[in-house]
Amino acid sequence: MNRRKFVKLSALAGMASALPGCIMDSLDYELTKEYEAIVIGTGFGGAVSALRLGQAGVKTALIERGRSWLQHDFSPFLPPNKKAAWKSKQFTIPLVNLTMPLEEYTGILEEHHHPNMSIYNAAGVGGGSLAFGGTFVTPAQSIFEYVFPSEVNYDDMVTNYYSKVANLINISHIPDDIYQSIFYKYARAFKQQIENAGMTSTRLPACYDWDVIRQELNGELPKDFLHGDGMFGYSHNGKKSLDKNYIPQAIHTGNVDLYSLHEAIRIEDLGNDGYKITLDQLAENGMTIRTKQFTCKYLFLCAGTPNTIKILLRSKHNGDLPAVNSQVGKGFGTNGKTFFRRSIRENTGSYTAFVPAEGVYEVDNPITPVFVEAIPQPISLIIPGFDLKSIFNVGLGVTDYRGSFEYNPDTDQLDLEWSSNGVDKVIDAVKNWCDRVNSNNEGSFTDSLIIQDQFSKNVTYHPLGGCVIGQATDDYGRLEGYQNFYINDSTLIPGLVGGNPAFTVGALAERNIDHIIRNDIA
Repeated sequence: MNRRKFVKLSALAGMASALPGCIMDSLDYELTKEYEAIVIGTGFGGAVSALRLGQAGVKTALIERGRSWLQHDFSPFLPPNKKAAWKSKQFTIPLVNLTMPLEEYTGILEEHHHPNMSIYNAAGVGGGSLAFGGTFVTPAQSIFEYVFPSEVNYDDMVTNYYSKVANLINISHIPDDIYQSIFYKYARAFKQQIENAGMTSTRLPACYDWDVIRQELNGELPKDFLHGDGMFGYSHNGKKSLDKNYIPQAIHTGNVDLYSLHEAIRIEDLGNDGYKITLDQLAENGMTIRTKQFTCKYLFLCAGTPNTIKILLRSKHNGDLPAVNSQVGKGFGTNGKTFFRRSIRENTGSYTAFVPAEGVYEVDNPITPVFVEAIPQPISLIIPGFDLKSIFNVGLGVTDYRGSFEYNPDTDQLDLEWSSNGVDKVIDAVKNWCDRVNSNNEGSFTDSLIIQDQFSKNVTYHPLGGCVIGQATDDYGRLEGYQNFYINDSTLIPGLVGGNPAFTVGALAERNIDHIIRNDIA
């Protein structure tokens, strides 16, 4: 048995021994069940909600449309296989717009293509934590307070809830021996260029087991993470995704049953009797095996943007949830996201490690506040050993523009209204930032080798909003018009957070569920 297979099987065995037999799969034939609470979605919002409900003694079903990835047998970046895409016969790699045919499967990333915007979100037990880069960024206070209503207090969030997520997942900074390796030469070059321009770069915390990364560094494991492969998940089982912390701890309470490959397709209001959820149980190829109906008193919808919105608007159209308010579907944002690339004189390494290591906040940008990260560009997975002498970046900025979703019954999909100029303000701010960095570093310039017109404006991995807190819900995620119905996911975020959103989604979910358990359930 090779070492990679041994690591996978050992992790799977360890996880199985830690759980009290509350994981439901295709062998579960019960067509109707009743729970005190149901949580739909296992990303940061759903995983947090399920753990805290389980600890409070609430009998809970945790529903996930995707499969379990405990074996972490993910698709490679290039070429992707069927495990890359959610129920699709093709996958389009963003930015380069390379479309590849695939066998249909319940894979990791779902694509939503709309005029002027393509949205990518994850499917699987652990949600977006399976496929995101793994960085945990606390937003700058000024940006947070600009975005959120005053009822969501920044100091309270930092003191009580960001710290709660950080401690449970056990996030940490990249150790120096890994950071100083050839695989982070691009990050060190970014840091030096930032300092040359009189700015301060920040080392970003992340959710990885650095001993596993060291095994790659030492040649004990094949180099996946260190070669920039991780878009569809990290196959060496070294990422502290939610299926390694929040979710197994929830199951271990003995009060939470996890149902993977169960897709919620209908929610009905039963009045004083609670809610009925219709579920399609899926095979791994995406075909429906059987249909089930679960009921509950307390319902937590945490399927993320855009799927929470789709479920709500479809249920409203069908008359199952007629009181869904007019704010549902509004307030969508891309986290003010744009990708761009800068060429420099210095070598940046023939391989770029997957998780970003350096970022810089510029809250006083003359156009709008921005956060800029140096991110991997795994070109050497295509052309081995080739040094691009460049730094790939993502800019996340503040913009007031928001889009909106409407349900289309003819396609059973959402239509997105989004302007082709939706992130232009952010792009202008990032151009201003680039000009100042380039002018202080000889031989540096912003290029268009990968991205047409230098700055992307039509793709996001950070879809946010659609059930904005304080608008579609109250200040703790209670859905307006319904009792004991809660939204607790990325749809609450008002379009942007000024940094990578996962940390904020998790912290906000901790805040909300803490309040809900104390005031509605206890």
